[in-house]
Order: sequence, then C-alpha cells, then structure tokens
Amino acid sequence: MKVRELWSGRRSRVIVATGAALVALAGSALAAFPQDPPDDPAYDPAEAGGLTTCLTESGDAQQHYLFSFIPRCTPNARDPEGSAGMSVDRAWREFTTGDPGTVIAYIEGGINWRNVPAELANKVFLNPGELPEPTTPRADGVLNALDYADTDDANGNGLVDPEDIIVRFSDDRDDDRNGYPDDISGWDFYNDQNDPATVDSAYDHANGQMRQAAAQTDNGIGEAGICPDCMLLPIKAGAEALDLGDDLAEAWLYAADMNSDVLVSVTADLGYTSFMRQAVERVWDRGTVMVESSNDFNSLDHQGGMFWPHVLPGNALVANTHGLDILPGTAAVQNQLTTTYRARSSYTSWGTKNMFSVATTGGTTSEATPTVGGVMALVLSYGKRAARRGLIDRPLSPSEAIQVVRATASDVAANPNPPLGWPAKPGFDLQFGYGRPNVLAAMRAIQADRIPPEAWIDKPRWYSLYDPTETQTVPVSGHVAAPRSPRFRYELEFAPGAEPSDDQFMKAGSGHGGGEPLDGHLGTIDLSRVPESFWSDAFRLSQTKTLETNDQYTVTLRLRVYDRDGLMGEERRAIAVHHDPTQRAGFPRFIGSGGESQPALPTCRARASWPSCSATPTVACTLSTRTGASCAASR
Repeated sequence: MKVRELWSGRRSRVIVATGAALVALAGSALAAFPQDPPDDPAYDPAEAGGLTTCLTESGDAQQHYLFSFIPRCTPNARDPEGSAGMSVDRAWREFTTGDPGTVIAYIEGGINWRNVPAELANKVFLNPGELPEPTTPRADGVLNALDYADTDDANGNGLVDPEDIIVRFSDDRDDDRNGYPDDISGWDFYNDQNDPATVDSAYDHANGQMRQAAAQTDNGIGEAGICPDCMLLPIKAGAEALDLGDDLAEAWLYAADMNSDVLVSVTADLGYTSFMRQAVERVWDRGTVMVESSNDFNSLDHQGGMFWPHVLPGNALVANTHGLDILPGTAAVQNQLTTTYRARSSYTSWGTKNMFSVATTGGTTSEATPTVGGVMALVLSYGKRAARRGLIDRPLSPSEAIQVVRATASDVAANPNPPLGWPAKPGFDLQFGYGRPNVLAAMRAIQADRIPPEAWIDKPRWYSLYDPTETQTVPVSGHVAAPRSPRFRYELEFAPGAEPSDDQFMKAGSGHGGGEPLDGHLGTIDLSRVPESFWSDAFRLSQTKTLETNDQYTVTLRLRVYDRDGLMGEERRAIAVHHDPTQRAGFPRFIGSGGESQPALPTCRARASWPSCSATPTVACTLSTRTGASCAASR
C-alpha cells in the first residue's frame, strides 16, 4: 500500500498540522523556537557574552541576513529599517517558520550523501508514490527519513538518509507512473538514474546551499535555514554547476512535474537554447517560482537568472567590511569600521533584469540564489497558512508572491550610509533592483490581504535588438490580472535608457478589466518616439566600473497594473534600439535552433554515486540498488 497524500491548497502533498502545532523535526530542542532565537551555533555567536566578545567575534561572522536588528558589535552601522538583514527572525516569530507542504527543488551537481549533515538528512523530500507505508511511522504527518528509521545505513555515513531509502526500496518499477522509475528522492539527469548524488566525495557545494535555504533549525548544529520547515528536493543536472541545456531543462521540468513550489538552480547555462526557454515557460505555467544564478564576475556578464523570463536572479548585499576578518585578530577593527550591511556584493551581477538584492554573509551568487529561494518559499508558506485561516481567499500564485516581495522591499537608495562607488537610485536601479526583501513586511501585507496584482511581459524577448530604420513599431504582449479585486487597469510605458525616471516614460498602451485576466496584446512601442540621437550615436567605451555604456542603446518597457485599492504590480523589460550604418543588409538575424551541440566538458559521467567515489575521467561508477555500488578504473 502506498503512502496516502493529503490535500495542501492547490497541490497534493504530505503535510503536517499548521500553526503552533507544527512539529519540530528536532523534537523537544525546538520548544522555545521561534519565539526565542535558534540555538544553531552559526546563527548569532557575536550576540552572546559580555562586551569583550566584540574584541574577538566579528558581527559579520554570523547569520545577520536573518536579523531584524543591527548586531551589537557593529554600533556604527546605520540602516533605514534598523536591521542588518531581511527581518526573517521576526517573520518566524510572528507568522511562520515555513510549511512541510512547501517544497524547494534544488538543482545543481548533486547532493553529497556521504557528508550529508544531520540538519539536512530529515529535510529531504521523499516521494510517497514510490514508497510503501512508513515502516517506523510518526504522528507528525511529515514524510521524511525518520519514517523509515529501521533502514540499514547503506552508505555508511552514520545516518539513515534518503539514499539509504533509495537503496532499500528501488525495484525498477515506476509506481507513480511519472516516467521516472524509483524516483524516491529526486533524479539524476546527468546520468539518467534515480540517485541525485555527486560522484565526488569532496564536492559539498550543493549541501551548503541547500542548508542556506532550508536547514533544520534550532537543533544545535550548524546554521539556521531561511525556511526551516520547508522540504528540499535534490535534482542533479550536471557534474557540478555547468550544465548542458538539455539536462538543465529536463531537471527544471521534473521540478515542476513534482509540484515544487520553488525551484533553486545554482547552475550556469552552457548556451541559450530554445528547449530551455520552452521549459522555463512550462515551469512558470505549472505554478513554480524559479530562481537561478546571476554570475560571479561582478559585471554585466550574465547567466540564466539574468536572461530567462520569469526567473529571479541571485544577487547579493554584504557588510561594507566583508572580508576584513580573513586576517586573524581583526574582528574588533572590522566591527568598528562596519557602517552598513547594504553594500553591493563584489561578486554578483547587476543590470536591467536585476530584481532583488538579498542580504548575505558571503555575497556569491551561489549563496544569494538559495537565499532568494528560501525567502520566496517562506512567503509562499505563509500565503498557504493565511488562506487556511481565511485571511485571504486562496494561496499566493507565483506572480503574486514575487509582487508582494517587490512591493515591500526596502529601497537601497534610502540607506543613510550608501556604499561607495555603486550608485543607488530611488525605486528600481541597475545595481540593486527593487532593493532588499523585508520578509516581515511581506507577511504583514499578506495578512492584511494587500497583495498586488499580477503583471508580466511575454514579448518582446529580453534584450531583443531593433533597428528603427527598418522596424517602426514593436508589439508588446503579456499578462495582467488582479485575482483579488473586482477590477483593474494597466499602463504600458517605455523610455530610452536603462534607468529612466518616471517623467521620461511614454505611453504605449492601457486598458482595464474585471475578474478575468487579460492575456495577449497589451500595446505597441512606437520607435519613432525614440530620438535619433539616441539610436544613431556611435558606441562609446565605458569610463567607470559601472560599465555605463553597456546599456547605451537600452529602451526600458514598464508594465504596471493597479487594482481597485490602488495596489500596483510591475514588470520591466529591456530591449535595444540601434542603427549601425556599417551593418550588412538583413542583419542582425535570429537564426533559431542551429542543430549544433553545446560544449561537452571532460568528466566522468557515472551511472550513480553510492558510495561516493572520487571522480576522475578514468573512473566509472555504477550502482545496483540490490547489490551495492562499485568503482572501477576504465579507459
């Protein structure tokens, strides 16, 4: 008999009781959390002890991105919200620590079961459609490895974890008929098999980022997760984070097919493929929030998060003194020199598709991407809870979740101690997007049923190039809706430049509607209204580190939707308008799918990874779910 599935809002999922009755995975250790801070040692080590603590402990060396306050060891830091982070701690305390029915699909180079920490072992999603009834059932209703605690520790890591359950119950049958036999806990699209594990026993990157999003919290181990009661679905798309488009697209589609609420992809696309674009649209239509890496080159050199539609990029903020503590004995100096926790990371990207700048400790896109995903999962979890309590009439759609976080984000331009060298403008700007999320404010807005309308642009595509001497108008299509309001109106505007001011925007379309969404043609961009001096000017080299001429020919589209109460949803899109007199007639030309392959990186494409083997190009690893694993040299 298969495990029964219970209804959880819009999707079927194994769930736990709601509200204060959420059963902590760590047992009685969670009795005081979330009203008190969690006891995870990495959470707030500098906040305990006497004044001498600040001589040896850095205020930056803790999870300040979760804080609603300024760390006590950095008294010179200033912030318009009085906080170093995104007020996740108060959101936990006042609203929710997440929902086991909210699943975050994590896509990368595979989970390392050999080094899987205790704070992840019981947070990994198990597919009830491929499993028998729990052999050691518990009363909390959350299906995890503890429900099969009598399973042998097949991989020898000292824990009963989902890989042990994969080994125990794999039977070469597709019991849930989803096309993936024995997908008990995710899938490996790199090797097309049912264990989403890395073959490299030293590779721990995916584990760290999964902990960032949803580690078990208040269990006295490691760090706190942003959405402590959400579940994680590991999916492997490549050997590490560089992925063929086909493998990555299949991984994303699987995440949506498994009804994941949030998809976190710490990956780098090896090309721009039509298959991946279609996959992105399919995942969005299935109702999954998507987050992907931006890049780690501190530039405008983008990765998928910065060019796929609907996808949120992982961009980061850090303390202005981040990195000073690499020298021993500098904690006290660093603490005194910290003036803001809103410095733009010197790793992640910026640009016209920037959305949020999440607070982090390290600033990489690897860290920022699961941080964005954890924030979105926590907000979606509260949306489900608010709907169950009758505060709102239905859980949040992906677009509504993004819009409520956007509407409540804290503008970095309001920072009283702006970081040097990276200009912030009121409202949206290239460096910081819409600002730093405030999870507490987002949940308060949901509680009050102040959820903005939906808005997105379908065409033209991001960064499309138009020659105004050949193309006079650009039609714009998209989606506008206000599901929680009896009526709405929308405005489509455009303006030359990447960061135009409000008074520079020109009308391109408008309309209104009632209860049903409007999909399709929304307006037309008249390129004759773009000055010739703008699109005919010769390209100039940038003179500053902001690479200001990269967007010399950018024209910004802005779609805004207003509901009856004046709540506003917004999406922007950038295109390029330029005439090059030296360009041959008929160019540029969109060639579509060319048929050529993407680059193939040399690596060991193992069939599986249990037990984890050190991967080299001359090692082949195989797994038999009944007889165990072996690693053998081959040529």
